[in-house]
Amino acid sequence: MKSILSLDVSSRRTGWCFTANYIDFVMGNISHNNKLKTDGKLESHYNQLAAIIKEFKPEIIILEDTFGSRNIKTLKTLAWFAGVTRLCCYVEAKIEPDLVANTSSKSYFGVRDKKLFFNRVTELADIDECTLNFTKGNDMVDSFAMLIYYIDAVLGYKSYKSDEYFIRICNL
Repeated sequence: MKSILSLDVSSRRTGWCFTANYIDFVMGNISHNNKLKTDGKLESHYNQLAAIIKEFKPEIIILEDTFGSRNIKTLKTLAWFAGVTRLCCYVEAKIEPDLVANTSSKSYFGVRDKKLFFNRVTELADIDECTLNFTKGNDMVDSFAMLIYYIDAVLGYKSYKSDEYFIRICNL
């Protein structure tokens, strides 16, 4: 069993989720001061991610693959953050992240709508909306769902879709 860090990268708030035993999960967000210019946000992103990698020492890192966008400016910014993320993973842990398509976890859970997906995943983890709401928690929940998908569908380790699952979210 290898420890895994999952990253849902974005320029505003990057959700992350970590597990060492596939039962206990720690989640959080990497956020940036909106007053910073892009390069300052990229530096902040690197530094915060480096601290997470140093604290948890993952053996596997999974990263949501950058998806096409109709807005070229958004796509470029997302690509910059994804690039800095990949660089940080390599420099800090000598790990090249495994890419996961942004549709994989949604397909795994059988939900396409973002809000319904959030509700389904928080239900699985027994998180109520008073603890974690959609606006602040969406990126964390996406990284958690991607991690569940990866453990089950890619590694074939545990089926979280069965009634036999047991999950603890440690830091909410």
